[in-house]
Amino acid sequence: MESDDDNRQPEVGEDTSDAISERLAGVADDLAATAAGLRRAVDEGTVPPSTMVLVVRLENVVARTRRPGQPTAPESKDQDENA
Repeated sequence: MESDDDNRQPEVGEDTSDAISERLAGVADDLAATAAGLRRAVDEGTVPPSTMVLVVRLENVVARTRRPGQPTAPESKDQDENA
C-alpha cells in the first residue's frame, strides 16, 4: 500500500523538480534497503546465490539515482554518444 507521501503534489511555491528529487530519494532509499536485505539473505543462505545479480542491479540503480546531474537511464548515455 502506498503512503500519502508517494502521491503528494508539490507545495505552492515548491519547484516541481524539488518534489521529483525528493520522491526519487525516497525510492533510492527503499531500493537500497531492499538490496541490503537481499544481500543478507544471500549471506545467510536463505535465497539462491544467483540473487546477487539482482542485488548488484539494485545497487547500481541506487547509485545512478543518487548521483546529481547524471542521466538516470543507461539509454540516455547511449543516445548522447550516438548524437
